[in-house]
Amino acid sequence: MYADYTFYTDVFFGKDISAADFPRLSSRASDFLDYYTRGKAVDAEPEAIRTALAKACCAVAEAMQTNERAKALANKTLLAALASGSPELKSESVGSYSVSYATSGDFLKGNEAQAVRDERIQYTQIALQYLYDTGLLYRGGC
Repeated sequence: MYADYTFYTDVFFGKDISAADFPRLSSRASDFLDYYTRGKAVDAEPEAIRTALAKACCAVAEAMQTNERAKALANKTLLAALASGSPELKSESVGSYSVSYATSGDFLKGNEAQAVRDERIQYTQIALQYLYDTGLLYRGGC
């Protein structure tokens, strides 16, 4: 992991992630940074680049937590709507009148792929703020 909880609270001045949740989120954020930098982050030198990585890790971890909470709230809201008998309208026809409602599975399937793409874009934009001039994002070429 590129950041520990002490770095998160004392250097990044983060307050949103609890000590219990930080290892999980930091590990996932570190995995994303490894992917985003194509493994260059693992052996990063000097100290300034390691600090930038740690800050990026903290920022991405906070975004991951926010997204987890939003998903949980959306799922809870959808399940409550389904349970109350007012599910989301999926389709409606006029000729030979036909109506169908989305199930939680339909809703989640339809939005899951887009949500994954949106999250990856969000994490990329956050990481870019911290890593733009470290050389870790260089892809080669002319």
